[in-house]
Amino acid sequence: MSQDEIICIGASAHDTHIYVNEAHTHRSATEHTTDLALPFGVKLNCQSLTHTIGGNAANVAVGLTRLGFKSFLITWIGQDDQGKFITSCLKKENIKTFATTLPTSNQSIILHCNAERTIIAHHPNHKYKISKDHDTNHIYLSSMGQGSEHIIANLLKQSQQGTLKTLAWNPGNYQINMGKKIIPLLKKTTILFLNKEEAILLQKTTNQNQESNHHHDHPIELLATKIQHLGPSIVIITDGKKGAWVSTNNTSHHIEASQVNAIDATGAGDAFAAAFYATYLRQGTTTECLRAGTHNSSSVIQQIGAQPGLLTAKELAHKIMTNTISVRQIP
Repeated sequence: MSQDEIICIGASAHDTHIYVNEAHTHRSATEHTTDLALPFGVKLNCQSLTHTIGGNAANVAVGLTRLGFKSFLITWIGQDDQGKFITSCLKKENIKTFATTLPTSNQSIILHCNAERTIIAHHPNHKYKISKDHDTNHIYLSSMGQGSEHIIANLLKQSQQGTLKTLAWNPGNYQINMGKKIIPLLKKTTILFLNKEEAILLQKTTNQNQESNHHHDHPIELLATKIQHLGPSIVIITDGKKGAWVSTNNTSHHIEASQVNAIDATGAGDAFAAAFYATYLRQGTTTECLRAGTHNSSSVIQQIGAQPGLLTAKELAHKIMTNTISVRQIP
């Protein structure tokens, strides 16, 4: 395997997107949350039903490949019809897959309402095994569940041996809830991708914020800076329509989200991560990385599914040249 190739480790999934006309949202005054409401005990007709491939690692692998990198996906795929669908889609994208076979595949039912969605996910319990070692300089690690601890340990060992040049990581809730146990790998992480909720949870589980329980009141740039103290060279925090923040050793920056007609937010974070990481590996500046990530994410949310809107390198370059997005440095 070439040392310039990227290994993506994590989930692949079969996504079913459902648009229900009778759905509506309800804002809770006490819980500060928005609930999706459907009539109970009746049969409803859906406006449309679409099947797509998903999964964080699979999305990023496809995104990197479209941007001109050769990416390899280490994942876990079922022996069911959904698994055949996943395999077929990855093959069409020229993704070389090292897959452990499972009885059933990861699946998600995605209920859409007003350009937002609620995801009902089913991830069968299984042992996270990697069939063999794969030498590469670059790894993208995404969320995994219980049993994935040894993968984190193996990556830490590889980084300590000096064979890993960059590690990009978007941890899921299970990994974040490991708390201080993941700090050694965070110290070896080149780019840490988080959404706002994940960032708040990580700050809590690593006991960084014992002086205050008002996590939501803190500016995101301060949150990113505090998380960077755990060790990552670069910390990215995305917050949907409010854009993204990046903290490096020297500076913090913010980029607004593009004003586009959003249809489906599924995969927006993965699209951002793929383009940011690809631009970083091509020696792009922080501003260039942020713009690339934002354009890729904006393209994805204009289509149904996490992968149809992922841009090619040529398409991304055209977007950047014709639509400049302002990046603000934070004092």
